[in-house]
Amino acid sequence: MTDAHQDYKSEIQSLVLQDETFIKLTMSGHQHGTQCKWSKTSIRQIPIKGVMQYQFTYWDGKQSIIKNYKPEDAVTPFTQVLDLPFKQYHLQMTTGDILVQLSKKGKVQINRNSPSLQGSPEETPHNRVKSYPIPIDIPDDFLIAIDIMDDQGHIKPTMQAKYRQINEFIRHIDPYLTPPLTSEKSLRMVDCGCGSAYLTFAAYHYIKTYKEWDVHVTGIDHNTSLIEKCIKLRDRLGWDGLDFISSSIQDYKPESLPDMVLSLHACDTATDEAVAQGIKWDAKAIIAAPCCQSELRKQVQSDFQRPLLRHGLLKHRTADLITDSVRALLLRIMGYKTDVVEFVYPAHTPKNLMIRGQSGLKPGELAFIDEYKQLKAFWHIDPALERLIGDPLKSLLEGTQSDG
Repeated sequence: MTDAHQDYKSEIQSLVLQDETFIKLTMSGHQHGTQCKWSKTSIRQIPIKGVMQYQFTYWDGKQSIIKNYKPEDAVTPFTQVLDLPFKQYHLQMTTGDILVQLSKKGKVQINRNSPSLQGSPEETPHNRVKSYPIPIDIPDDFLIAIDIMDDQGHIKPTMQAKYRQINEFIRHIDPYLTPPLTSEKSLRMVDCGCGSAYLTFAAYHYIKTYKEWDVHVTGIDHNTSLIEKCIKLRDRLGWDGLDFISSSIQDYKPESLPDMVLSLHACDTATDEAVAQGIKWDAKAIIAAPCCQSELRKQVQSDFQRPLLRHGLLKHRTADLITDSVRALLLRIMGYKTDVVEFVYPAHTPKNLMIRGQSGLKPGELAFIDEYKQLKAFWHIDPALERLIGDPLKSLLEGTQSDG
């Protein structure tokens, strides 16, 4: 920055928009005798869809507003921000910090310091955020509200695992937030058995703020007290694209058919209810992370697998694997491209899995119907999901003959 103090704004703009060493700019405080809607504003770079963009965050003392701009679109909003009557500018770069302060009389004082964000460019926060869909080091209303982050944007030491889980969950659903799920940058989502719903909030927050889509999310749960807590948090955040309804999964009737159905912690056959409803609603994506499940534990039997079934723990784990194999296979039979991935869910078990299905394939392929019939016969099981899907699946199973 030059010593011509009167040019500090143009120098700041040049360093922010053109200098590769830029990390973050924070503007705060008001000049003497002035007023401004925003108590603080910050600018940083963040990758969105693989492209670096400028993220502007505005605080009014109660909540923050986040806006993202491509580099070619950032000049105008940045000029507007510089015209606001802030009295302190803290510019952080890999090469060092610059602090600009204005006195009551408007005198400009500029101080240079060693970098407050230490390390090589690869280690600086604006690059580290590539690892986290919801970034750290910048205050986030949602993460603060659920007590994961403090007011300075730092993740609390005891909440690191929960923060990582939120971001892992977002990574698992992000590949499905593309065509053919939607081509209009709008999305309707239903979370079946949402519980305390912090992942529901996280999905809404990520899609609305970081993907900049028009999104509406409905969480349903039979627990009225949990729904009331979710509504209070939604109202505190001022997020009008979130609804929470007290209802069973099977009784819920959506006003508009959802594009995506989530089931992130529904116990036992509640997961099956959510998957079946997603199929009936013709959802383009169905994503389930099962919790406890016991329906098939009493059913499974096999003379060939006595060593697996003799011990309670081994039988338990075997039944869990069979249950989720059935879910993945029936989704595939119903025309969903399906995969099963590991998903950490510390609220219930140290490790869990996630079943993801995306519509678009031909229902009723012979090979998968044969696999399902053989699986049922081998383990002597009658899965709830088959009954819950009902007639559409029944017609495929009964109306198709195996070539083998």
